[in-house]
Amino acid sequence: MATTTWRRDPDVLGGLVLLLAAGLALAWANVPALNYREVWQAEAAVSVGPFESRHPVRDWVNEALMALFFLHVGLVLKREVLEGDLSTRRKATLPAITAFGGMAVPVAFFLAFAWGTSGARAWSAVLATDIAFSAMVLRLLARRVPPALLPFLLAVTILDDTVAVLIIAVVYTESVSFAWLAAAALLFALLIWMDRSGVRHPVVFAFVAVLLWVAVFAAGLHATIAGVLAAIAIPLDPSHRRGFLGRVLHPAPRGRAEPRPGLAKNFEEATAPWVTFMVLPLFALANAGVDVEMPSRGSLPLVAGIAAGLVLGKPLGVIGFALLAERFPWASAPAGVKTRHLVALGLLSGIGFTMSIFFLELAVPEEQRGPGTLAVLVSSLLVGLLGFAALLIATRRPAPSG
Repeated sequence: MATTTWRRDPDVLGGLVLLLAAGLALAWANVPALNYREVWQAEAAVSVGPFESRHPVRDWVNEALMALFFLHVGLVLKREVLEGDLSTRRKATLPAITAFGGMAVPVAFFLAFAWGTSGARAWSAVLATDIAFSAMVLRLLARRVPPALLPFLLAVTILDDTVAVLIIAVVYTESVSFAWLAAAALLFALLIWMDRSGVRHPVVFAFVAVLLWVAVFAAGLHATIAGVLAAIAIPLDPSHRRGFLGRVLHPAPRGRAEPRPGLAKNFEEATAPWVTFMVLPLFALANAGVDVEMPSRGSLPLVAGIAAGLVLGKPLGVIGFALLAERFPWASAPAGVKTRHLVALGLLSGIGFTMSIFFLELAVPEEQRGPGTLAVLVSSLLVGLLGFAALLIATRRPAPSG
């Protein structure tokens, strides 16, 4: 009996829930009587003592709930850097070079169509792979693919998501309140001090992390950045006092056993179901609802750029740079992963969805978000189906001889 099914594997079930949410959003948005836009644009206020913030419901999903997603991604990256598939130069070289190709090539394809147009600012929409959907497709065939393929995919997607967060902070921040930015810096320094001083109570870290989110939000930065900053500071184990940066700069000598996993692992495990079954589906429900119609003439360069970047650029960048990196003596290819598997992986990397829609929200005016989002959905569905077919071909069992 298969050990990985949609009922047993949260990655598969989470991907199916996300797919259902996106489909529901499309259907909802195209029935005018259901008032899709009015629901998500309705204002909601949050008040804590003298502090009050009023924003559309959709903005609360994108700014507040998605911070939890980036906290989870940051915690996964932290664990991979310190203990996992990115913990040594030999392990990290291949994913890093592959991730670079998977970002540079699709951006070049995108700009080939959109350069000089109003949609060019959305070049980042083709950068990052959707972790949930790409992992779901791999999990569906988990018994037939090399075990090292999924960690390799996750390493590549986590790296490009990390670059995406940096781009949000640097490119899409228009105005900054330096008073609130100073407050955010002090709160981040407090989290680092708590890590180094041996503070290990989860409620204390959660409370300061929420304050950090408020300060980042009020400073004018995208509040999801607070999730990554909190992930950097949350300690990976209960007793190590050097902190994350200290462990990166001064890793433990070979042969010395690291302390057992602690707070960061607990946070990672605690946030995983919330991210999988609440945050990402709500994000899809709030953002994937677009009118299904032909794009206007003005949005055609954006649509063409997204399609070219995700369907052609992403696969070519990932496959080409992965094969190039394998030639380097210091890059270690994942065990059992052949060229045919990399082809399937390259196609799956073109599933943009969450981060692509996220960047469209930041980068383009309202009238272009609908066509751009529709291009992301169609392109992601196409490469997802092609990637699944390529995996089936790559993992098919040979016919018995005789």
